[in-house]
Amino acid sequence: MKKIIGILCVLALVWACSNDSETDDGVIVDPVEEVSFERSTMLVNWADNIIIPSYQAFTADMDDLLNTFNTFKADVNEGNLIALRASWLNAYKSWQHVEMFEIGPAESVGFQLNMNIYPTDNEKIDGFIVNGSYDLSLSSNRSAKGFPALDYLLNGLGDTDADILAFYNGDNKEAYLQYTEDVLMDMQSLTETVVSDWTNGYRDTFVANDGASST
Repeated sequence: MKKIIGILCVLALVWACSNDSETDDGVIVDPVEEVSFERSTMLVNWADNIIIPSYQAFTADMDDLLNTFNTFKADVNEGNLIALRASWLNAYKSWQHVEMFEIGPAESVGFQLNMNIYPTDNEKIDGFIVNGSYDLSLSSNRSAKGFPALDYLLNGLGDTDADILAFYNGDNKEAYLQYTEDVLMDMQSLTETVVSDWTNGYRDTFVANDGASST
């Protein structure tokens, strides 16, 4: 009798153990261990090694774009137009590395909406240039500025480089140059605001908000 009771105890113990380590179909699985996740460490890494460096690189590319435009403005020719396009494309590629971070300062200024609304409104741009009256800070004018607007101004005014240069060398050249410069200055101002906010306070706010609502 004692022997039978002992066997039953052993079987019960085996059953209890197998109940924790086997699935219904008999497959043995390893016990699940609780994982400790340091969210704050992840946020620090994002801020210091990804977000802020990406913004700083984009700022440098925007500065280069503006400098290249100033060279083009001083001497409107095909070589400078090609160089300006290259700088525009480089900055546009750099933009892809920061566009995703629509949080904090970027969300406050509507960074994506002001920098990259597509499609651009070519007719509105043409009208602004002819009339010489516009306010690029208005939300209603987002389709007439940013990278897509520069695309139109540098690539879409004509079928050939000669056709495009004719606008910047023609009777209304000052208006075309001024509008292009205003679009660039608007973009640079928005970028400087976002980067300044990140490096002067928002970074600390971002990494400190390590709860489930951190955005």
